[in-house]
Amino acid sequence: MLSELGKKIAERWLSLLVLPAALFLAVGLAARTLGHAHALNLDWLTAEIGARPWPAPPPWAAGRCSTSP
Repeated sequence: MLSELGKKIAERWLSLLVLPAALFLAVGLAARTLGHAHALNLDWLTAEIGARPWPAPPPWAAGRCSTSP
């Protein structure tokens, strides 16, 4: 009974807090990147994201993630 309650709390926490917060952060980062001048320009956003230098993965992640496109 207690384990079922824990699972339900975890599911509710994920659906009520984490997913909306992730969406809020994504929209905020897109707004910060685009600014007022290019607010609805998705081509500008993809160009800005593609032009950013991405940091190298940490040494412990070698072989787990790929840095090549």
